[in-house]
Amino acid sequence: MPAQKSEHLVQFYDDEAELVPALVKYVGTALNLGHDAIVIARPGITGQVVTELRQQHLQRLSQARPRGRLTTLDAQATLKTFMVDGWPDPQAFERNVAPVVAKATSEGRSAVAYGEMVALLCEQGQYAAAVRLEKVWNDLLGRLRFSLLCAYPMRLFTNMAGKGSYPHICEAHERVIAA
Repeated sequence: MPAQKSEHLVQFYDDEAELVPALVKYVGTALNLGHDAIVIARPGITGQVVTELRQQHLQRLSQARPRGRLTTLDAQATLKTFMVDGWPDPQAFERNVAPVVAKATSEGRSAVAYGEMVALLCEQGQYAAAVRLEKVWNDLLGRLRFSLLCAYPMRLFTNMAGKGSYPHICEAHERVIAA
């Protein structure tokens, strides 16, 4: 839900059947309250969320899209705009991602964002880059008022790199939502 102050949440999940309803609730609640929402996810997840929103929140979604209230970005394509040598570049993030959030929070509006880019980095074995990206997001949360939900499938934390990164990922968030 939109925050009176910035808030950074992480959702761990066992399968996407758990994730999509949580995202629909998170994004749908914001849209129903008249806030902006940003979804940065794989096209399949975005498609499921938008379909569910249309079914459950048809009027608000149809009003939201033309006014720019709901913004969807492809997570992998967005990652490519700010990754340099396998590492998140804060300046490139500022040029390519921050303006989307700034627009959603302009004029004192509240917004929510969902980001799947960190999970994609972990899927590629880039756990340290995911932790760094969480910190880059935290820097943006320090300047703009919005709520950010990140999500990771639990299967990413069964190997040694994942197990070692798990506490760092949890520490980067204000609230952890267990699978």
